[in-house]
Amino acid sequence: MLISYLFLLGACLGSFITCIATRCALNQNQFNKRSICDYCGTKIPWFDLIPIYAYLRLHGHCRFCKGLFPAYSFIFECSLAAMLPLSFTQLSLFEFPLIIAFLFYLTFLSVMDFTNRLISSRLTIGGGILFILWHYLLFGFPDSLIAIILFSLFLFVLCFQQKLGLGDFILLIIVQLTFGVQFCLIATLFACISSLIYFFTVKQSRCQFFPFVPHITFGVYITIALSFFI
Repeated sequence: MLISYLFLLGACLGSFITCIATRCALNQNQFNKRSICDYCGTKIPWFDLIPIYAYLRLHGHCRFCKGLFPAYSFIFECSLAAMLPLSFTQLSLFEFPLIIAFLFYLTFLSVMDFTNRLISSRLTIGGGILFILWHYLLFGFPDSLIAIILFSLFLFVLCFQQKLGLGDFILLIIVQLTFGVQFCLIATLFACISSLIYFFTVKQSRCQFFPFVPHITFGVYITIALSFFI
């Protein structure tokens, strides 16, 4: 029964985070306002806001104008619905809040990146420092200083050569300092695979910035989930 409640809670939190992040990205500060369709402006009834179910029931479209809702909301609802009970059963009471809070943090940044191809440096760095200190106070640094410096230099070279955006660079440094070099390498591998699939399947103008933060988030989700079974 508890697992079911955690599943529902994860789905609801995923829906809430994507909504708040979208409004922040669009500079819409009326967080107490009802959700409306981005295409026709009609207020969305409460039964069309039920996480996961409503998206599947309506096939991802507005009930009134048939406008297409963003798929990332559904993806994050499902992801957090799965990760919340899974993490609760696999992690200690000290690890569970850290992991879930970090996933919320990444999800928020991902939605912002998807929405306007830009993430807040203040939010990224401020949240990153919090998680690095949180992990350090509980478990210490995940790697030796030499490993941290070498991997950071590698990421810096990629950023300097414009193979990696500054926001992506900062976020990967945060992932490394929180979970370690090996974790970051595996998460980056999954992020690269995900981004290649996205690049070849989604039509995108060449002049558009590529949203890599959601793929980093995907990599972190998968790496955490795999760590429970390996």
